Amino acid sequence: MRILSIHGKNLASLAGEFSLDFRDGPLANAGIFAITGPTGAGKSTLLDAMCLALFDSLPRLDSAPRSGESTQDGLSPSDPRGILRHATGDGYAALEFVGRDGHSYRSQWNVQRARKRPDGALQASRMELTCLDAHPALPDKKKEIKEYILNQIGLNAQQFGRAVVLAQGEFEAFIKAPGDERALLLEKLTGTALYTRIGQLAFEKASAVKKAYQAIEQQIAAKSCLAPTARAELEAHHKTAQDSLTTSEVHLKNLQTQQEWHTNRIQHATRLEEAHKTLTAAKIEQDNAAPRRDALARNLKALALAEIWRNSLAAKQTHEEAKTAVEQARIAEQAARNTVQAARQTLTEAENHLTQAQQRQTEAAPQLAAARTVDQHWQPPDKLTPQHAKNILPAKLKAETHTSRPNRPQQHSPTPRT
Repeated sequence: MRILSIHGKNLASLAGEFSLDFRDGPLANAGIFAITGPTGAGKSTLLDAMCLALFDSLPRLDSAPRSGESTQDGLSPSDPRGILRHATGDGYAALEFVGRDGHSYRSQWNVQRARKRPDGALQASRMELTCLDAHPALPDKKKEIKEYILNQIGLNAQQFGRAVVLAQGEFEAFIKAPGDERALLLEKLTGTALYTRIGQLAFEKASAVKKAYQAIEQQIAAKSCLAPTARAELEAHHKTAQDSLTTSEVHLKNLQTQQEWHTNRIQHATRLEEAHKTLTAAKIEQDNAAPRRDALARNLKALALAEIWRNSLAAKQTHEEAKTAVEQARIAEQAARNTVQAARQTLTEAENHLTQAQQRQTEAAPQLAAARTVDQHWQPPDKLTPQHAKNILPAKLKAETHTSRPNRPQQHSPTPRT
């Protein structure tokens, strides 16, 4: 991490906006510089602005109580919003820095009162993060922004306060303290007191182990040793006992092998007996199932013939239907023959009637001729002459003679049927 510039507005004793750029002017080439000034000039406020912009916290307020009210706004002593200058409506702290990824960022902490009025209620603080030389996806919520900044600088707020920003009161105590106290204060500032405690515990543990080891050595030295002869006898006895133990272990292993073999033989015999019983039961079941097998064979044979039987029934039904159709055709043919015979008989009768009618027409021809003659010579009575009467009278008498004969009823020939 490399700090580029510090910006702020209305923070503690620094009224209005202020800016400190380490890239321009004398500070750009200065390796080491000091921030000096009288009390209340704003030296610590510059360091506070850095911590506010990065972590939304102030290192010098870490030891402040978490409860109670310290300002007229009702803030607790540890609330960083109390840094806002009195009688101002808003303020901010911003820090431009180079992150671990090589990009330049601007982190800004903002605080304001309602409607930015000096007498307005103090609002919650906000944080903003901007990349100055690229356009990566950046978070917009305070918690996520603080996590992103932590990844970019590699230090949390406590580590940053100890390694980069040393509070003014603790720095003064560190300068004026003697050697031993300075070491203790340095451990407190850098957070290495834990490792000192671990070293002390390790030293105490090593001392206790060393004392226990020395006590054991003293106990061994206090015990009397055996004579070489007695030691040799004991070693020989031990070797004999060891050989006997080895022989006994081999014998025991052989016995265990035999026992295992007998156990397996008994198990195999039991399984063989059970297998014989199972085989006998299966044979009995097979014999008992013989009638069922025969019935099944018959059923299978009948099932094979069932299709032939169904085909035979279908053929028989087809034959019956054909036979019925033939019978119906024969009946229809007989009916047609009867109809033809009746039509022929009707035709014969019609021909006979026609012949009779022609004969009667021939016989009635003289009468029709006489009637036509009468019609031609007919005159009204007032115009009738003796000659007309003379000619008409014979014809009239002749016509009456034919008319007086009984006539047969005329028969009409019926329409022949087809």
